Amino acid sequence: AHNFYGDFKDLDAANIEDVKKFYEQYYTPNNAVLAIVGDVKTADVFDKAEKYFAGIPSRPTPPRPDVNEPLQKSERRFTESDKLARIPAFAIGYHMPSRSSPDAIVGAVTAELLHNGQASLLYQALVKEKQVAVSVDGGMNWPLGNPFEYNGPTLMTSFLVYPQNVTEDQLLAAYDGVANRSRLSRPRCARTGTVSWRFRSTELRPCRMQCCSKAISTAFTRYRTA
Repeated sequence: AHNFYGDFKDLDAANIEDVKKFYEQYYTPNNAVLAIVGDVKTADVFDKAEKYFAGIPSRPTPPRPDVNEPLQKSERRFTESDKLARIPAFAIGYHMPSRSSPDAIVGAVTAELLHNGQASLLYQALVKEKQVAVSVDGGMNWPLGNPFEYNGPTLMTSFLVYPQNVTEDQLLAAYDGVANRSRLSRPRCARTGTVSWRFRSTELRPCRMQCCSKAISTAFTRYRTA
């Protein structure tokens, strides 16, 4: 797994020329965003921005990297050890559709139905009913942002902490049971209504809210590629 924050091995391998080139290419006013929050007047903000930043010359905009990924056709697994962990955890990732795809809203609603707090399908099944997990977290584009704030490949991630007397296979079987039920049956209107109102509370655009009421939880059959 790639650490998107960066690795010290890359910093240690960089020389002064590398750092200088990186700074000159990316630390430019036309590649930056200035956010102002508070009780301010628009004219004053623009005056101060002009005063302090107008003298900084712009540079050519750096090219946007291609972050597209090849289709993953089989399951991949890896293990990460943590000597401070008291109990085990299991993470599952599903590739989600492109943000511009009409199916993106299906993935968003599916992720909310599965992970939306203690009322979610996964929490009720794994924690309450089968007691094979002690906590369930996750979602689409989790934990990096909400289901609509991504521009490139992203996952629906389920992060499950489970008791030591439960095996990984038992946990995965229970998880797959919830996934299969979601695939084979439409969710109740009350559940999708809750998700729709949750999206509304985040002040999404009206077109997305209209889509929420029509989205059906069938994304598992299409996007389970992890």
